[in-house]
Amino acid sequence: MSRLVLVGLAALLAGPAACAAVDELAGRWVYKTELLTVTTVFLADGRYFAEIKVGDNPVPQRGRYSIKGGKVTIEPQGEPTVVYPYVYADDTLEITTPELGKMTYRRVNTAKEIAAEAAKADAAKAKEDDEWRAKFEVTVMTKQPPHVAVGDVPADKNVEKVFDKPTVFAKQQLYLHNGLTEFVYANGNPPGKFKTYFNWHFLPTGRVYVDATTYTGAVALPKNQQGPWGTYYVSGKTETKKFGRYKVGKDEALIIEMDDGEMVEAKFIDGRRNMVWGKSTYGNVVWELEALKRLEK
Repeated sequence: MSRLVLVGLAALLAGPAACAAVDELAGRWVYKTELLTVTTVFLADGRYFAEIKVGDNPVPQRGRYSIKGGKVTIEPQGEPTVVYPYVYADDTLEITTPELGKMTYRRVNTAKEIAAEAAKADAAKAKEDDEWRAKFEVTVMTKQPPHVAVGDVPADKNVEKVFDKPTVFAKQQLYLHNGLTEFVYANGNPPGKFKTYFNWHFLPTGRVYVDATTYTGAVALPKNQQGPWGTYYVSGKTETKKFGRYKVGKDEALIIEMDDGEMVEAKFIDGRRNMVWGKSTYGNVVWELEALKRLEK
């Protein structure tokens, strides 16, 4: 998530906790300009759900928040934690940011209204999680199926290197994460705009294949050439293509050991629709396509 989005969330979080208990912050808040709209729901249990829309491009976000000493700590799922000061009066919030100057938010729904919505939403989500978990079935592998090199997954020379009787996906599953920030080469070679991507291919053989390209940049393009989530000149590029072994444990815990020795501890959430590793969230490609269809409705 860009700093712009984090600023928007921080501003929303800077609510009545300045004067009262955190649960009085609960409700729906909206910040809106000609190009940017941030709609966020805050629950008394410390969760938040947001939709950040730049033009016609909506980006959902969720996580947890806490308030202490005139500052709000934001822990967005899949992103670094940030801390911001705030100023609040009644149901109006004002925050001044380096990027956008003064931003004014207004509460449009009360805590009671949001609590009722949240109860229904939580029950519906639990049911939907169960349905998706059944689609992404896992099973104990007692006999390894043959490996077939298909699409982006090449031949696996270490296919027999697996955990002992691991719990694995019954069918091949792809989890991916695509960055929003754009990168360009200063000399225009190669031309175009590029984004970081990270793909995890989980195979029914008990093996996993990683295909990733990461771009880094420190110098931003002029404002009139910026994309909605930031555009930078490329200062570095890293490509990763490697195999490893994996197993799914209790409470959807995921253990991965790459063939080069790298250890990864991750977790499946949302009925295995998403995978969380560190500060990044990776979506199952089937779910990602469904989510896009829902946003288009």
